[in-house]
Amino acid sequence: MDQSRPWAKTPELIIDRPEAQPPLQRAAFGIVTLAFWAAWVYLMMPAVTLLGWAFGVSRFVDVMIKQGGAFDVVRLIGWYLLVISVMCGALIGWAMYNWARFRGMTRRSNAPRPLSNSRAAAHLGVEEKVLGGWQRAKVLEVYFDDHGAIAAIEPARTRSEETVDQPG
Repeated sequence: MDQSRPWAKTPELIIDRPEAQPPLQRAAFGIVTLAFWAAWVYLMMPAVTLLGWAFGVSRFVDVMIKQGGAFDVVRLIGWYLLVISVMCGALIGWAMYNWARFRGMTRRSNAPRPLSNSRAAAHLGVEEKVLGGWQRAKVLEVYFDDHGAIAAIEPARTRSEETVDQPG
């Protein structure tokens, strides 16, 4: 064991249990903390003033305080709140209307019946045998004409098929 560092044996040297402090001691600690934060802000005021001057805060003070622009901003915020309230009211009203109208109804109960292979083949204009081949294929190449209609459908050739066909 390292005898030169006896402090290394203790797991925690700092005991931090503010709830165990008496209320007066906690209040004093809070006041001291507040005082030091106030001193820090006071010492940083020249830097804050320099940044404010660089970013035009003097113009802000002129427009917002001296010329009364703050009242215009408050009035504008009031209009924003009114518009937001109307929009929220409309959305809540629409939700309540839908809730009242569709309450207790089973939704999507009349699902379309499954499409049979014969109907799908008739729609595509091919035989059911060809459609079955398309369904078994992993990849299909679909070709379209200039009007967006399907012109041709073929099973795609895989890379292994392409390498077998090429002389190599």
